[in-house]
Amino acid sequence: MEEGENYLPNIYNKLINTHNYYIDKTTLYLKTRWFLLLILLIIYILRVYYVTGFYVVSYALSIFLLNLFLRFLTPHNIEEIYEQYENENNGLLLPMKQTNEPKNENNLDDKKEFRPFLRKLNEFKFWLYSTRAVLISILCTFFPFLDIPVFWPLLLFYFICLFLATMKQQIKNMIKFKYLPFNTSTKQTYGSIARGSKTTK
Repeated sequence: MEEGENYLPNIYNKLINTHNYYIDKTTLYLKTRWFLLLILLIIYILRVYYVTGFYVVSYALSIFLLNLFLRFLTPHNIEEIYEQYENENNGLLLPMKQTNEPKNENNLDDKKEFRPFLRKLNEFKFWLYSTRAVLISILCTFFPFLDIPVFWPLLLFYFICLFLATMKQQIKNMIKFKYLPFNTSTKQTYGSIARGSKTTK
């Protein structure tokens, strides 16, 4: 009896381990992974165009992908950056450096100032969650009861407004807290505004 009870959990654990094993192997193939996601998105778009429906599913997918993208652009310690900024502007903290003070490459404090940009959602998880969402959305298009009648131009208009509003706020935060969420040839520090420092080159 105990063997029968443990059979299904063992099969489930084996499937999960196999899934994780092959998913982990894809971490090195960045371009291939994103190309695969692009193909899946095209398949989904063609599927929705062919059946002429499932606009609510498309809207939910768009909102989910937008949320992932915003987390991808956001520093992992954004709450700490907000708090430091508010404390300094309220006079609770003093800047560690003068804003016009040149940086000395031999100064250990200046070297400690550089911190790599760490995201709330890293690239791999961004791809993984997006791929799962698109696959689930494709699967949903094969269930007619999920094709809820709706005036799709209204959903499109609402999504465009939401996208513009959220991206505008994101860009404001990037300017306000002086961080870039993309890798460049220039070393970047983020959250440095709360300490009154500058970006190093």
